[in-house]
Amino acid sequence: MKKLITLVFAMVLIFSLSSCGPEGREEEKNYGPGSNVITSACIDGTYCEFDAYKNPGGQETGVVFKILIPKDKITDKKNVPLEITLAENWKVSNESNCLKQIDGNKLTLDLSVSDPKLIVKTENGSSRCYHLITE
Repeated sequence: MKKLITLVFAMVLIFSLSSCGPEGREEEKNYGPGSNVITSACIDGTYCEFDAYKNPGGQETGVVFKILIPKDKITDKKNVPLEITLAENWKVSNESNCLKQIDGNKLTLDLSVSDPKLIVKTENGSSRCYHLITE
């Protein structure tokens, strides 16, 4: 009898875990690079990688976006040239804490500030905050 109960319990666990898996993976895809409003970022011909992940908890929940910048492309942290392409209707906001200059789609950034962030917005008030991380 104990073996039968253990077997039934194990099957219930397996079925419950397998039903959660595919939905979780699909949800992660929705927050991946394809959902970013910055469609490309480039430093001196080298494309930067994007990453997005769900904030695991706390009072603020949502998605955290980051742009991974190669360290070997940075010669002066106070003057980093970044060329970006944004999705339609999005613009770089002056609220970004590391923005030194905007010339069309070419930005000059100061990555020496604490936790450099690039903020992009639409006219209707939507915004996204990208954490700039060197690696």
